[in-house]
Amino acid sequence: GEPSGHRRVGFTAAVGSTAMAAWRELVVTSLHADGNLDDYDSDADSDCGENDSEAEAEAHRLPLYIPPLQRQKWSDLEHPLPHINWGDLFFDLFYVAAAYNLGALLISSMTPDLWPRGVLYFVGIFGPLFNAWESKLVYEARYAVVDYFHRIVEVVRVFFLSFSVLHIKPIELMSDPRSAETFFFTLGLLLECCVRIFLKIELIRVGNGDREAIRNHSRRKLTFSYVPLALFYLAAVIISGVAYSRQDDPNRGGSYGDEDGGYDGGKGDDYDGSKGDDYDDGPDDGHRRFLAAAALAPASELGNYSAHFTIADLPVILC
Repeated sequence: GEPSGHRRVGFTAAVGSTAMAAWRELVVTSLHADGNLDDYDSDADSDCGENDSEAEAEAHRLPLYIPPLQRQKWSDLEHPLPHINWGDLFFDLFYVAAAYNLGALLISSMTPDLWPRGVLYFVGIFGPLFNAWESKLVYEARYAVVDYFHRIVEVVRVFFLSFSVLHIKPIELMSDPRSAETFFFTLGLLLECCVRIFLKIELIRVGNGDREAIRNHSRRKLTFSYVPLALFYLAAVIISGVAYSRQDDPNRGGSYGDEDGGYDGGKGDDYDGSKGDDYDDGPDDGHRRFLAAAALAPASELGNYSAHFTIADLPVILC
């Protein structure tokens, strides 16, 4: 028989070809309804049969840009429904990293003094990340986009999301104004929200389908959700950015360590902030040692770190 690898490749190619053909048929049907393809059929019919191989290759070629097409008639079996692709799987992988980093944040706050702040940071970080995932899910459920332009937009969107996920760190770093973690986390959220706003504006201007429904829904989302959310993110970026820009002020003092900004819980030098993010026993083992030391160290050993809520916690509260 045929090797299983060849069968899988053939099945994937068949599924991709079927999806692309259904997409092109949907676009052509929609443009016909709008009267924008009056000359398309005559040109296609005149060229039909001249070169079937070239026509087939052209049928599977992605366009540079096509306006988002509203998905309608969900009960119609011929209507192409949303399907999982490699881009969606790659997008979801960053939430695995976010879950790991959020677990590390909770472990670092497992003390009687820090657990309320840890819960606040967990909710304040998980909420915006879930909001970004939900907005992408709703957009792809309502609209079909298969072109290079929107693929590039999704790559940029994933980059901003990964930027935020990368800077989810233990509570001592997230709540320290001298650390850049909160600033870059909120900055990534703001930029990702700007991508959402851009996609909604695109729908208002060129969205294909029920124009009135698209405009009403997009304007409602912009007015009551995305724009207010972007303003909150902007305020968080400004507050955390101003706090971080004043890190060289000698009168401010530290918030999680000694004079050189390092963390020392009396458990050795497993983590030293003056040496950057390097750990003694490898990245995984050293990270666990640091989190364990932070969780077991009493509040008195955290230097100038305060267990009470301060202005440094406001950016996460705003998110």
